[in-house]
Amino acid sequence: MSLASSSSSAASVVRSAVRSSGATTTKRVVSIRRSHVFSRNFAAAAALPSEPDLEHLHDSPPPPVSSPSRPARSAGPSRIDPSSAQAYLSDLLRLPASSAFPPDLALQLLTHKSYRYAHAIRQSSPRSSSSAGGSPELELEASCAPHNARFSFLGRRALASYLALFVHSTMSSSRELQALDFLRGHALEDKLAAMRHLNNLGREVGERWGVGEVMRWDRNQTSLSTGDLRLKGLTVESILGGVFSLHGSPAAQRTFHLHILPALSNQLRDPRLKERAEEMRQAIDREFDGGIVKP
Repeated sequence: MSLASSSSSAASVVRSAVRSSGATTTKRVVSIRRSHVFSRNFAAAAALPSEPDLEHLHDSPPPPVSSPSRPARSAGPSRIDPSSAQAYLSDLLRLPASSAFPPDLALQLLTHKSYRYAHAIRQSSPRSSSSAGGSPELELEASCAPHNARFSFLGRRALASYLALFVHSTMSSSRELQALDFLRGHALEDKLAAMRHLNNLGREVGERWGVGEVMRWDRNQTSLSTGDLRLKGLTVESILGGVFSLHGSPAAQRTFHLHILPALSNQLRDPRLKERAEEMRQAIDREFDGGIVKP
C-alpha cells in the first residue's frame, strides 16, 4: 500500500472518528441540556403546594392560630376590686351577708396565677409600667396578689367526687349503669373525666356564670380560645373550692347540684340521670330558698 493511500485511509478514519465523536458529543450535550431542563422543572414542581390528601384530611387537627389582635403580654379585661368580687360571688351563690366571702378571699378566687406573673414582668420594667398607665406601687401590689391555684385543686377533687356520687347513687346496680345511654360504649371514668375537663367546664359552666367578665388573668399572644375556656374552667373549680373551704363539703355539694350539674345536664343524655339531677336541684332550692347555706 502506498503512503498516499495510507494517508488517505487514515484521514478517512480520522474524519469518521471526528464525525462519530461529534455526534456523540452532540448527543451528550443534548442529553445534558435535557437533564438540566428536567431538573429545573422538577425543582419548580417540588416548590408548588401538593394536593391535599382528602382521605386523611380530618385525621389531624388544624395547627393553632393565635389571634393577631391580642397584645404580646397584657392583663385580662377585668379590673375588679375586692368589694366587686365579693358582690359577684354573693349574687351568684345567693349568699346572705352573714355568709359572704371576705373581700380579699373573693378576689383571690377570681385571680389566676398568670395575672401575678404579668404584673411581675411589668414591675421589672419601668417603661412598661408607665406605658400601661399604672403606678409602680400598684404594679408591685398586683405582682404580689394571691392566686386561686390551691382552691382550684380543692374544687377539682370535690367536683370529681360529687359527680361520681351522683351517677352511682342514681343507678342501683352495675348492670343498670352499663346500660346507660350516657356511656354510649365508653368507660364511665372516661365520660366523667370529659364532663370535668377544664374546657368543658369553662364553656358550659364558666360562660353561664359570666366568669370571663370578672376573673383576673394574663392574656398573651399565644393564648387561644381554648386557653380562655381552660382559665374559665379553673375559675369554676376555684369557686367550688372556695365554698368547700369556707362553708364545708355540704355547701359545696349543694353548689354542685344547684349551679354546676344543671349546666352539664344535656351531656348526661340518659333521661333517668336528667330527671334525677332536676329532682335534686328542686329539693335543694326549696330547702335553702335558692341558696347554698341557710340564712
